[in-house]
Amino acid sequence: MTTANKQHLVVVGAGVIGLTTALMALETGKYDVTIVARDFPGDKKSVGYTSPWAGAHHVSNAGKDKRLLAMDMESLPRFLAMAGDSSSKWADCFLHIKQTELFVEAKTAEQECLTEMPNFKYIPQGELPPGFQQGCTFDTVTIDTSRYLPCLVAELRRLGCQFIRFTLSHVAQLQVPIIPRKADAIIICAGLGARHLGGVEDKNCYPVRGQVLLVRAPWYRHGITRSSMAGDWTYTIPRACGDVILGGFKTDNDWTAHAVSSQTTDILERCIAMAPDLIPESISKNRDKKVLVEELRKLLIEEGSGLRPARKGGVRIESEELQVGWDRIPLIHHYGHAGAGYQASFGSARLCLEEVARSLTAHGRVKARL
Repeated sequence: MTTANKQHLVVVGAGVIGLTTALMALETGKYDVTIVARDFPGDKKSVGYTSPWAGAHHVSNAGKDKRLLAMDMESLPRFLAMAGDSSSKWADCFLHIKQTELFVEAKTAEQECLTEMPNFKYIPQGELPPGFQQGCTFDTVTIDTSRYLPCLVAELRRLGCQFIRFTLSHVAQLQVPIIPRKADAIIICAGLGARHLGGVEDKNCYPVRGQVLLVRAPWYRHGITRSSMAGDWTYTIPRACGDVILGGFKTDNDWTAHAVSSQTTDILERCIAMAPDLIPESISKNRDKKVLVEELRKLLIEEGSGLRPARKGGVRIESEELQVGWDRIPLIHHYGHAGAGYQASFGSARLCLEEVARSLTAHGRVKARL
């Protein structure tokens, strides 16, 4: 239920960034919130809606980006708290794991980020796999996106959020009757869609394509990632439900919208070589590599392509003024998280809402008519 004395925020986009921003706005008690989006959790998966495809473990890849690292580390305690509340509906969305990270190069920027993680430990040199110069273990949490996103929607509904399905071509369309009442501010959480959305058209946005596999392996409970500065990137991300995400690829400016069969085979080969316990020991004993890959393929549930919403210059959190007729309204940009959407979501949403508050104060004498 909306209230006349609360300011009305319109959030464009229902990915994890849009949903989390709306949630934190409602938690303040200061705002009414309407989310306008083309895609919502529960829709059939598509390449145009990235959040359902995410592996979504909390492992920072902020590198030297101190602002992004701060977002990541601010978000982690909230995820850990939700994961630890066994009486909560959130509990089934999460899995506490020990995560192993292995690097071909020593002292990478990504490696330094991870020293912030709980129970961080370097792996002794003599225990590293051949070809790796450095490694570490730490505790973290993985997020089952198929459960977490609907939980976010349910919580938003409980708090009074309104949802409108609409394919927006220009921000100026956000007027009554498309939205239920006049907006005091608009927050753009459109991800890669910000590149083409009229009134925004941020050409610094670009896709970083990934391909992921989902397999059924409830016995597997340890996350592993192997990476190098050259771009090699192999990972396993177990989920609480017993499924495991396998990956992966990072390809800039690749708009390929379907899973590529050769990449599926490549992921299977790399993951079984890295983590042979993806196959039960009773099956994996005395099998050659090709047989093991085919055994892992038998566990495959789905494969798909996702476009991480990256941006030159990193995450954009800034405001400008939207002119519609005689009226002006704060327009806040909040996108460009690439593959860090989940792990940065709460920290980033807080920064966005600080920008919202500043913008509303600055525009306090301009009454929005949208």
